[in-house]
Amino acid sequence: MAFLGRAKKSDLISLAIELGEEVTNDLRVVDLRELITKSKKYEVEFVANMLDAIAEERVEKEK
Repeated sequence: MAFLGRAKKSDLISLAIELGEEVTNDLRVVDLRELITKSKKYEVEFVANMLDAIAEERVEKEK
């Protein structure tokens, strides 16, 4: 779960949305991490891979 601590807020928002969670503008990073880890779809390896893909997409768009 340490991988969630290194993620950017925008990546966590994208991840939560991908997991089907409801995301509001007032959520803090800690709230997003909790929302993700308590998701019914949360499985460590799956979520870590998904977060890596989201971060890679963001980096490619920033180039």
